[in-house]
Amino acid sequence: GCSGGAGNGSDSASREEWSEARKDSMEEEEEREQAEAEEEGDESNDGVQSNSAESLRRLSRAIAKERWFAVSGPISTAIVFERLVNDQNGYCIEGYKDTEEILDSDLVPSIEALKWYTDYFYGSKHVNYYVSETPVGPIMLSAMRERDATGNKVYRVMIRTHQADQRVIIPSASVDPIKLGESCYKLVKAANPLLSAFEFKRSLLPELPTLLVRLELEQIPSTFKFGVLYCAPGQKSEEEMFCNRDGSKDFYKFLDLLGERVALQDFKGFSGGLDTRFGSTGEHSISTRWRDYEFMFHVAPLLPYTEDDAQQVEKKRHLGNDIVVIIFQDAADDGTYEPLDAAFIKSEFVHALLVVRVCFSEADPGKRYYRVACVTKDTVPPFAPVIPNPPVFLHCENFRNYFLAKCVNAELATYFGSSALASRLSRARLSLLSGVIRKVKEAEASADVGATDPSAGAVLRKQNERKARMKKLFL
Repeated sequence: GCSGGAGNGSDSASREEWSEARKDSMEEEEEREQAEAEEEGDESNDGVQSNSAESLRRLSRAIAKERWFAVSGPISTAIVFERLVNDQNGYCIEGYKDTEEILDSDLVPSIEALKWYTDYFYGSKHVNYYVSETPVGPIMLSAMRERDATGNKVYRVMIRTHQADQRVIIPSASVDPIKLGESCYKLVKAANPLLSAFEFKRSLLPELPTLLVRLELEQIPSTFKFGVLYCAPGQKSEEEMFCNRDGSKDFYKFLDLLGERVALQDFKGFSGGLDTRFGSTGEHSISTRWRDYEFMFHVAPLLPYTEDDAQQVEKKRHLGNDIVVIIFQDAADDGTYEPLDAAFIKSEFVHALLVVRVCFSEADPGKRYYRVACVTKDTVPPFAPVIPNPPVFLHCENFRNYFLAKCVNAELATYFGSSALASRLSRARLSLLSGVIRKVKEAEASADVGATDPSAGAVLRKQNERKARMKKLFL
Protein backbone atom coordinates (compact mmCIF):
# COMPACT_ATOMS: atom_id res chain seq x y z
CA GLY A 1 0.00 0.00 0.00
CA CYS A 2 0.89 3.62 -0.04
CA SER A 3 -0.43 4.79 3.30
CA GLY A 4 1.27 6.45 6.19
CA GLY A 5 1.61 9.88 7.68
CA ALA A 6 4.41 12.27 8.36
CA GLY A 7 5.05 15.09 10.78
CA ASN A 8 7.86 17.37 11.80
CA GLY A 9 7.16 17.03 15.53
CA SER A 10 8.24 20.59 16.27
CA ASP A 11 5.12 22.67 15.84
CA SER A 12 1.95 21.19 17.35
CA ALA A 13 -0.05 24.33 16.47
CA SER A 14 0.71 24.06 12.76
CA ARG A 15 -0.06 20.34 12.89
CA GLU A 16 -3.51 21.04 14.41
CA GLU A 17 -4.16 23.71 11.77
CA TRP A 18 -3.14 21.23 9.09
CA SER A 19 -5.47 18.53 10.46
CA GLU A 20 -8.37 20.95 10.58
CA ALA A 21 -7.69 22.17 7.03
CA ARG A 22 -7.40 18.59 5.81
CA LYS A 23 -10.70 17.66 7.49
CA ASP A 24 -12.46 20.68 5.96
CA SER A 25 -11.03 19.82 2.56
CA MET A 26 -12.31 16.24 2.74
CA GLU A 27 -15.75 17.39 3.86
CA GLU A 28 -15.91 19.86 0.97
CA GLU A 29 -14.89 17.08 -1.41
CA GLU A 30 -17.68 14.79 -0.15
CA GLU A 31 -20.23 17.60 -0.53
CA ARG A 32 -18.99 18.31 -4.06
CA GLU A 33 -19.24 14.62 -5.03
CA GLN A 34 -22.79 14.46 -3.66
CA ALA A 35 -23.77 17.58 -5.63
CA GLU A 36 -22.22 16.14 -8.80
CA ALA A 37 -24.13 12.90 -8.32
CA GLU A 38 -27.39 14.82 -8.03
CA GLU A 39 -26.55 16.81 -11.16
CA GLU A 40 -25.74 13.64 -13.10
CA GLY A 41 -29.22 12.34 -12.30
CA ASP A 42 -30.72 15.12 -14.39
CA GLU A 43 -28.22 15.03 -17.24
CA SER A 44 -30.52 13.27 -19.70
CA ASN A 45 -32.74 16.35 -19.94
CA ASP A 46 -29.98 18.88 -20.38
CA GLY A 47 -29.54 18.58 -24.16
CA VAL A 48 -26.43 17.43 -25.98
CA GLN A 49 -23.59 16.53 -23.63
CA SER A 50 -19.98 15.66 -24.07
CA ASN A 51 -19.09 12.17 -22.91
CA SER A 52 -15.57 13.32 -21.97
CA ALA A 53 -16.88 15.46 -19.09
CA GLU A 54 -18.69 12.45 -17.64
CA SER A 55 -15.70 10.11 -17.93
CA LEU A 56 -13.30 12.72 -16.57
CA ARG A 57 -15.48 13.31 -13.53
CA ARG A 58 -15.24 9.59 -12.81
CA LEU A 59 -11.48 9.71 -13.40
CA SER A 60 -11.04 12.67 -11.05
CA ARG A 61 -13.08 11.01 -8.29
CA ALA A 62 -11.16 7.75 -8.75
CA ILE A 63 -7.89 9.65 -8.35
CA ALA A 64 -9.17 11.37 -5.21
CA LYS A 65 -10.30 8.07 -3.69
CA GLU A 66 -7.06 6.33 -4.65
CA ARG A 67 -5.15 8.82 -2.48
CA TRP A 68 -1.95 8.30 -4.43
CA PHE A 69 -0.25 10.99 -2.41
CA ALA A 70 -1.36 9.34 0.87
CA VAL A 71 -0.03 11.98 3.26
CA SER A 72 -2.21 12.21 6.36
CA GLY A 73 -0.10 14.77 8.19
CA PRO A 74 2.36 17.59 7.46
CA ILE A 75 5.95 17.02 6.53
CA SER A 76 6.81 20.66 6.93
CA THR A 77 4.76 23.67 6.00
CA ALA A 78 7.88 25.25 4.49
CA ILE A 79 8.63 22.19 2.36
CA VAL A 80 5.04 21.71 1.21
CA PHE A 81 4.33 25.28 0.20
CA GLU A 82 7.69 26.59 -0.96
CA ARG A 83 7.82 27.54 -4.62
CA LEU A 84 9.60 25.14 -6.97
CA VAL A 85 9.31 27.30 -10.09
CA ASN A 86 9.14 31.05 -10.55
CA ASP A 87 6.15 32.54 -12.37
CA GLN A 88 6.87 33.63 -15.91
CA ASN A 89 4.73 34.99 -18.74
CA GLY A 90 3.72 32.33 -21.23
CA TYR A 91 3.81 29.46 -18.71
CA CYS A 92 1.37 27.79 -16.33
CA ILE A 93 2.51 26.26 -13.03
CA GLU A 94 0.63 23.53 -11.16
CA GLY A 95 1.57 22.22 -7.74
CA TYR A 96 2.45 25.00 -5.30
CA LYS A 97 0.56 26.69 -2.52
CA ASP A 98 -3.18 27.25 -3.14
CA THR A 99 -3.29 26.69 -6.87
CA GLU A 100 -6.65 27.26 -8.53
CA GLU A 101 -8.86 24.21 -8.81
CA ILE A 102 -8.87 22.68 -12.29
CA LEU A 103 -12.38 21.72 -13.35
CA ASP A 104 -12.94 18.20 -14.61
CA SER A 105 -14.53 19.55 -17.80
CA ASP A 106 -11.26 21.36 -18.61
CA LEU A 107 -9.14 18.25 -18.48
CA VAL A 108 -7.82 16.54 -21.56
CA PRO A 109 -8.97 12.90 -21.76
CA SER A 110 -6.45 10.39 -20.46
CA ILE A 111 -4.99 7.88 -22.87
CA GLU A 112 -7.42 5.21 -21.66
CA ALA A 113 -10.36 7.38 -22.80
CA LEU A 114 -9.19 7.58 -26.41
CA LYS A 115 -10.53 4.16 -27.47
CA TRP A 116 -14.12 5.39 -27.71
CA TYR A 117 -15.14 3.57 -30.89
CA THR A 118 -13.35 0.39 -29.83
CA ASP A 119 -14.94 0.36 -26.37
CA TYR A 120 -18.50 1.42 -27.23
CA PHE A 121 -19.29 0.82 -30.91
CA TYR A 122 -17.25 -2.14 -32.08
CA GLY A 123 -19.23 -5.36 -31.63
CA SER A 124 -22.46 -3.44 -30.95
CA LYS A 125 -25.25 -2.56 -33.36
CA HIS A 126 -24.49 0.82 -34.92
CA VAL A 127 -24.42 2.67 -38.24
CA ASN A 128 -21.61 4.47 -40.07
CA TYR A 129 -21.90 7.42 -42.44
CA TYR A 130 -19.31 9.36 -44.40
CA VAL A 131 -18.80 12.30 -46.70
CA SER A 132 -15.61 12.32 -48.71
CA GLU A 133 -15.28 15.92 -49.89
CA THR A 134 -16.10 19.01 -47.83
CA PRO A 135 -14.32 22.33 -47.13
CA VAL A 136 -13.10 20.76 -43.86
CA GLY A 137 -11.97 17.52 -45.51
CA PRO A 138 -13.45 14.01 -45.23
CA ILE A 139 -15.82 13.25 -42.36
CA MET A 140 -16.85 9.92 -40.85
CA LEU A 141 -19.75 9.51 -38.40
CA SER A 142 -20.72 6.56 -36.20
CA ALA A 143 -23.98 6.44 -34.25
CA MET A 144 -25.79 4.00 -32.00
CA ARG A 145 -28.90 3.97 -29.82
CA GLU A 146 -28.56 2.96 -26.16
CA ARG A 147 -29.80 3.72 -22.66
CA ASP A 148 -27.91 5.80 -20.15
CA ALA A 149 -27.39 5.01 -16.47
CA THR A 150 -30.86 6.30 -15.61
CA GLY A 151 -32.58 4.19 -18.26
CA ASN A 152 -33.29 7.01 -20.70
CA LYS A 153 -32.80 6.50 -24.44
CA VAL A 154 -29.81 8.34 -25.87
CA TYR A 155 -27.72 8.38 -29.05
CA ARG A 156 -23.98 7.95 -28.82
CA VAL A 157 -22.38 9.80 -31.73
CA MET A 158 -18.76 10.03 -32.86
CA ILE A 159 -17.75 12.45 -35.61
CA ARG A 160 -14.24 12.19 -37.05
CA THR A 161 -12.54 14.97 -38.98
CA HIS A 162 -8.85 15.47 -39.73
CA GLN A 163 -8.69 17.91 -36.81
CA ALA A 164 -10.24 15.87 -33.99
CA ASP A 165 -12.81 13.33 -32.86
CA GLN A 166 -16.04 14.81 -31.53
CA ARG A 167 -17.84 12.55 -29.04
CA VAL A 168 -21.32 13.40 -27.81
CA ILE A 169 -24.30 11.84 -26.05
CA ILE A 170 -27.62 13.10 -27.45
CA PRO A 171 -30.90 12.55 -25.54
CA SER A 172 -33.37 10.87 -27.88
CA ALA A 173 -36.10 13.35 -26.94
CA SER A 174 -34.17 16.12 -28.67
CA VAL A 175 -33.94 14.36 -32.06
CA ASP A 176 -36.62 11.64 -32.26
CA PRO A 177 -38.29 10.38 -34.30
CA ILE A 178 -35.37 9.26 -36.48
CA LYS A 179 -34.38 6.05 -38.22
CA LEU A 180 -30.64 5.51 -37.90
CA GLY A 181 -30.37 3.52 -41.08
CA GLU A 182 -32.00 6.18 -43.27
CA SER A 183 -30.52 9.53 -42.27
CA CYS A 184 -28.10 11.04 -39.79
CA TYR A 185 -29.13 14.64 -40.47
CA LYS A 186 -30.77 15.27 -37.09
CA LEU A 187 -27.87 13.72 -35.21
CA VAL A 188 -25.32 15.80 -37.11
CA LYS A 189 -27.36 18.97 -36.56
CA ALA A 190 -27.63 18.24 -32.84
CA ALA A 191 -23.96 17.32 -32.46
CA ASN A 192 -22.38 19.91 -34.76
CA PRO A 193 -24.74 22.22 -36.71
CA LEU A 194 -21.87 23.47 -38.89
CA LEU A 195 -21.61 20.02 -40.48
CA SER A 196 -25.34 19.54 -41.12
CA ALA A 197 -25.14 21.12 -44.59
CA PHE A 198 -23.10 18.19 -45.91
CA GLU A 199 -24.73 15.13 -47.46
CA PHE A 200 -23.65 12.06 -45.53
CA LYS A 201 -23.84 8.63 -47.14
CA ARG A 202 -24.35 5.44 -45.17
CA SER A 203 -21.77 2.71 -45.60
CA LEU A 204 -22.70 -0.96 -45.27
CA LEU A 205 -19.19 -2.27 -45.83
CA PRO A 206 -18.85 -5.25 -43.41
CA GLU A 207 -15.13 -4.60 -42.92
CA LEU A 208 -15.65 -0.94 -41.97
CA PRO A 209 -15.86 -1.49 -38.17
CA THR A 210 -12.49 -3.26 -38.29
CA LEU A 211 -11.04 -0.42 -40.35
CA LEU A 212 -12.36 2.14 -37.84
CA VAL A 213 -10.86 0.26 -34.89
CA ARG A 214 -7.53 0.20 -36.72
CA LEU A 215 -7.90 3.92 -37.49
CA GLU A 216 -8.46 4.66 -33.81
CA LEU A 217 -5.63 2.49 -32.51
CA GLU A 218 -3.13 3.88 -35.02
CA GLN A 219 -3.62 7.32 -33.48
CA ILE A 220 -2.91 6.15 -29.93
CA PRO A 221 0.82 6.02 -29.16
CA SER A 222 2.16 2.87 -27.54
CA THR A 223 5.68 4.23 -26.91
CA PHE A 224 6.90 7.37 -25.16
CA LYS A 225 10.27 9.03 -24.62
CA PHE A 226 10.86 11.50 -21.80
CA GLY A 227 13.92 13.53 -20.86
CA VAL A 228 15.45 13.46 -17.37
CA LEU A 229 17.78 16.19 -16.08
CA TYR A 230 19.68 16.16 -12.80
CA CYS A 231 19.83 19.55 -11.09
CA ALA A 232 22.68 19.65 -8.56
CA PRO A 233 22.48 22.02 -5.55
CA GLY A 234 22.66 25.65 -6.62
CA GLN A 235 22.27 25.00 -10.35
CA LYS A 236 19.70 27.06 -12.27
CA SER A 237 20.70 26.99 -15.95
CA GLU A 238 20.30 24.23 -18.49
CA GLU A 239 24.00 24.48 -19.39
CA GLU A 240 24.98 23.59 -15.81
CA MET A 241 22.55 20.66 -15.69
CA PHE A 242 23.55 19.23 -19.07
CA CYS A 243 27.17 19.23 -17.89
CA ASN A 244 26.45 16.95 -14.92
CA ARG A 245 28.27 13.65 -15.43
CA ASP A 246 26.65 11.94 -12.47
CA GLY A 247 23.75 12.29 -10.06
CA SER A 248 23.15 11.85 -6.35
CA LYS A 249 22.00 8.79 -4.43
CA ASP A 250 18.51 10.31 -4.18
CA PHE A 251 18.46 10.88 -7.94
CA TYR A 252 19.22 7.24 -8.68
CA LYS A 253 16.63 6.10 -6.11
CA PHE A 254 14.09 8.11 -8.07
CA LEU A 255 15.26 6.57 -11.37
CA ASP A 256 14.89 3.10 -9.85
CA LEU A 257 11.26 3.93 -9.14
CA LEU A 258 10.63 5.09 -12.71
CA GLY A 259 12.09 2.05 -14.50
CA GLU A 260 14.87 -0.46 -14.91
CA ARG A 261 18.47 0.21 -15.88
CA VAL A 262 19.06 -1.52 -19.22
CA ALA A 263 22.13 -2.08 -21.39
CA LEU A 264 21.67 -0.28 -24.71
CA GLN A 265 23.88 -2.67 -26.69
CA ASP A 266 21.52 -4.91 -28.70
CA PHE A 267 18.52 -3.66 -26.72
CA LYS A 268 15.38 -5.04 -28.41
CA GLY A 269 12.73 -2.82 -26.86
CA PHE A 270 11.72 0.75 -27.67
CA SER A 271 14.96 2.74 -27.83
CA GLY A 272 13.56 6.27 -28.09
CA GLY A 273 16.20 7.16 -30.67
CA LEU A 274 19.16 5.95 -28.59
CA ASP A 275 21.92 3.99 -30.30
CA THR A 276 21.62 0.25 -29.61
CA ARG A 277 24.42 -0.86 -31.98
CA PHE A 278 27.53 1.30 -31.69
CA GLY A 279 27.31 2.84 -28.21
CA SER A 280 27.30 6.47 -29.35
CA THR A 281 24.60 7.38 -26.79
CA GLY A 282 26.14 5.62 -23.79
CA GLU A 283 26.09 2.16 -22.31
CA HIS A 284 22.90 2.27 -20.23
CA SER A 285 19.57 4.01 -19.94
CA ILE A 286 16.28 3.71 -18.04
CA SER A 287 13.41 1.81 -19.65
CA THR A 288 10.09 0.45 -18.43
CA ARG A 289 6.70 -0.91 -19.43
CA TRP A 290 3.53 0.45 -17.84
CA ARG A 291 0.09 -0.89 -18.71
CA ASP A 292 0.19 -1.30 -22.51
CA TYR A 293 2.90 1.31 -23.09
CA GLU A 294 6.69 1.27 -23.35
CA PHE A 295 8.95 4.08 -22.14
CA MET A 296 12.53 5.12 -22.73
CA PHE A 297 14.02 7.88 -20.60
CA HIS A 298 16.75 10.12 -22.00
CA VAL A 299 18.73 10.51 -18.77
CA ALA A 300 21.24 13.33 -19.24
CA PRO A 301 23.95 12.04 -16.82
CA LEU A 302 23.87 8.64 -18.58
CA LEU A 303 24.46 10.19 -22.01
CA PRO A 304 28.11 10.68 -23.08
CA TYR A 305 29.80 13.87 -21.90
CA THR A 306 31.57 15.88 -24.60
CA GLU A 307 34.74 17.67 -23.51
CA ASP A 308 35.07 21.37 -24.40
CA ASP A 309 31.37 21.68 -25.21
CA ALA A 310 29.60 23.93 -22.70
CA GLN A 311 26.27 23.41 -24.50
CA GLN A 312 26.54 19.58 -24.53
CA VAL A 313 24.83 19.55 -27.91
CA GLU A 314 24.69 15.76 -28.17
CA LYS A 315 22.81 15.48 -24.88
CA LYS A 316 20.47 18.31 -25.79
CA ARG A 317 19.83 16.73 -29.18
CA HIS A 318 17.81 14.09 -27.33
CA LEU A 319 16.28 15.98 -24.39
CA GLY A 320 15.67 19.12 -26.45
CA ASN A 321 13.43 17.09 -28.75
CA ASP A 322 11.39 15.54 -25.94
CA ILE A 323 7.96 17.02 -25.29
CA VAL A 324 8.17 16.26 -21.55
CA VAL A 325 11.32 16.70 -19.45
CA ILE A 326 11.65 15.61 -15.80
CA ILE A 327 13.96 17.67 -13.57
CA PHE A 328 15.18 16.12 -10.32
CA GLN A 329 16.42 18.92 -8.06
CA ASP A 330 18.74 18.22 -5.13
CA ALA A 331 18.87 20.39 -2.01
CA ALA A 332 21.91 22.27 -0.76
CA ASP A 333 23.72 21.09 2.36
CA ASP A 334 21.50 23.31 4.52
CA GLY A 335 18.38 21.72 3.00
CA THR A 336 17.39 24.75 0.94
CA TYR A 337 16.47 24.95 -2.75
CA GLU A 338 16.59 27.66 -5.36
CA PRO A 339 13.38 27.92 -7.41
CA LEU A 340 13.86 27.33 -11.14
CA ASP A 341 12.75 29.59 -13.96
CA ALA A 342 9.87 28.23 -16.03
CA ALA A 343 11.59 28.90 -19.36
CA PHE A 344 15.12 27.82 -18.50
CA ILE A 345 15.17 25.07 -21.19
CA LYS A 346 15.58 26.80 -24.53
CA SER A 347 13.69 24.46 -26.83
CA GLU A 348 10.66 24.98 -29.00
CA PHE A 349 9.81 21.31 -28.68
CA VAL A 350 9.80 20.97 -24.86
CA HIS A 351 6.30 21.90 -23.65
CA ALA A 352 6.11 20.40 -20.15
CA LEU A 353 8.50 20.19 -17.20
CA LEU A 354 7.90 18.00 -14.16
CA VAL A 355 10.05 19.24 -11.26
CA VAL A 356 10.71 16.72 -8.47
CA ARG A 357 12.36 17.19 -5.09
CA VAL A 358 12.93 14.58 -2.40
CA CYS A 359 11.93 15.41 1.16
CA PHE A 360 11.95 13.55 4.47
CA SER A 361 9.98 13.67 7.70
CA GLU A 362 11.72 14.20 11.02
CA ALA A 363 8.98 12.16 12.68
CA ASP A 364 9.52 9.24 10.32
CA PRO A 365 13.01 9.46 8.75
CA GLY A 366 12.69 6.00 7.22
CA LYS A 367 10.18 7.16 4.62
CA ARG A 368 11.01 9.06 1.45
CA TYR A 369 8.61 11.62 -0.01
CA TYR A 370 8.57 13.68 -3.20
CA ARG A 371 7.44 17.23 -3.81
CA VAL A 372 6.17 17.73 -7.38
CA ALA A 373 5.32 20.69 -9.60
CA CYS A 374 4.35 20.82 -13.27
CA VAL A 375 5.24 23.64 -15.68
CA THR A 376 3.67 23.88 -19.13
CA LYS A 377 3.59 26.40 -21.91
CA ASP A 378 0.31 28.30 -21.78
CA THR A 379 -0.78 26.71 -25.08
CA VAL A 380 -1.05 23.33 -23.31
CA PRO A 381 -4.52 22.77 -21.77
CA PRO A 382 -4.88 21.32 -18.25
CA PHE A 383 -4.64 17.55 -17.97
CA ALA A 384 -5.17 14.76 -15.47
CA PRO A 385 -4.18 13.56 -12.97
CA VAL A 386 -4.25 16.88 -11.13
CA ILE A 387 -1.43 17.53 -8.64
CA PRO A 388 -3.11 17.40 -5.21
CA ASN A 389 -2.82 19.85 -2.37
CA PRO A 390 -0.51 19.14 -0.58
CA PRO A 391 1.63 18.15 -3.57
CA VAL A 392 3.59 15.56 -1.58
CA PHE A 393 3.87 11.87 -2.53
CA LEU A 394 5.24 8.82 -0.76
CA HIS A 395 7.96 6.82 -2.59
CA CYS A 396 5.92 3.78 -3.66
CA GLU A 397 4.36 2.01 -6.61
CA ASN A 398 1.22 4.14 -6.50
CA PHE A 399 3.30 7.29 -6.94
CA ARG A 400 5.03 5.66 -9.90
CA ASN A 401 1.62 5.01 -11.49
CA TYR A 402 0.57 8.59 -10.85
CA PHE A 403 3.78 10.09 -12.18
CA LEU A 404 3.86 8.04 -15.40
CA ALA A 405 0.21 8.90 -16.04
CA LYS A 406 1.07 12.58 -15.57
CA CYS A 407 3.95 12.30 -18.07
CA VAL A 408 1.84 10.50 -20.67
CA ASN A 409 -1.06 12.94 -20.41
CA ALA A 410 1.33 15.90 -20.52
CA GLU A 411 2.47 14.72 -23.94
CA LEU A 412 -1.09 14.05 -25.12
CA ALA A 413 -2.22 17.47 -23.92
CA THR A 414 0.59 19.08 -25.88
CA TYR A 415 -0.76 17.53 -29.08
CA PHE A 416 -4.07 19.28 -28.35
CA GLY A 417 -2.58 22.66 -27.55
CA SER A 418 0.57 23.15 -29.62
CA SER A 419 -0.23 24.59 -33.05
CA ALA A 420 2.92 23.08 -34.58
CA LEU A 421 2.30 19.60 -33.19
CA ALA A 422 -1.46 19.83 -33.80
CA SER A 423 -0.76 20.65 -37.45
CA ARG A 424 1.48 17.60 -37.83
CA LEU A 425 -1.09 15.41 -36.07
CA SER A 426 -3.84 16.82 -38.30
CA ARG A 427 -1.94 15.86 -41.45
CA ALA A 428 -1.48 12.33 -40.16
CA ARG A 429 -5.18 12.06 -39.29
CA LEU A 430 -6.17 13.37 -42.72
CA SER A 431 -4.11 10.67 -44.40
CA LEU A 432 -5.56 7.90 -42.21
CA LEU A 433 -9.17 9.08 -42.53
CA SER A 434 -8.89 9.57 -46.28
CA GLY A 435 -7.46 6.07 -46.59
CA VAL A 436 -10.46 4.52 -44.82
CA ILE A 437 -13.00 6.42 -46.93
CA ARG A 438 -11.10 5.53 -50.11
CA LYS A 439 -11.35 1.83 -49.25
CA VAL A 440 -15.08 2.21 -48.57
CA LYS A 441 -15.69 3.91 -51.92
CA GLU A 442 -13.60 1.38 -53.82
CA ALA A 443 -15.51 -1.52 -52.26
CA GLU A 444 -18.87 0.09 -53.00
CA ALA A 445 -17.89 0.88 -56.58
CA SER A 446 -16.96 -2.74 -57.20
CA ALA A 447 -20.19 -3.89 -55.48
CA ASP A 448 -18.22 -6.13 -53.12
CA VAL A 449 -20.55 -5.01 -50.36
CA GLY A 450 -23.62 -6.15 -52.24
CA ALA A 451 -22.23 -9.62 -52.69
CA THR A 452 -21.85 -9.94 -48.94
CA ASP A 453 -24.95 -8.10 -47.75
CA PRO A 454 -28.20 -8.24 -49.84
CA SER A 455 -29.59 -5.11 -48.21
CA ALA A 456 -26.35 -3.32 -48.99
CA GLY A 457 -26.58 -4.49 -52.59
CA ALA A 458 -30.06 -3.02 -52.90
CA VAL A 459 -28.83 0.31 -51.63
CA LEU A 460 -25.93 0.25 -54.09
CA ARG A 461 -28.18 -0.62 -57.02
CA LYS A 462 -30.44 2.33 -56.20
CA GLN A 463 -27.43 4.62 -55.94
CA ASN A 464 -26.08 3.44 -59.30
CA GLU A 465 -29.49 3.80 -60.95
CA ARG A 466 -29.77 7.36 -59.60
CA LYS A 467 -26.32 8.21 -60.94
CA ALA A 468 -27.24 6.80 -64.37
CA ARG A 469 -30.40 8.91 -64.51
CA MET A 470 -28.43 12.03 -63.53
CA LYS A 471 -25.92 11.37 -66.30
CA LYS A 472 -28.72 11.07 -68.89
CA LEU A 473 -30.16 14.42 -67.79
CA PHE A 474 -26.89 16.20 -68.48
CA LEU A 475 -25.83 14.36 -71.67
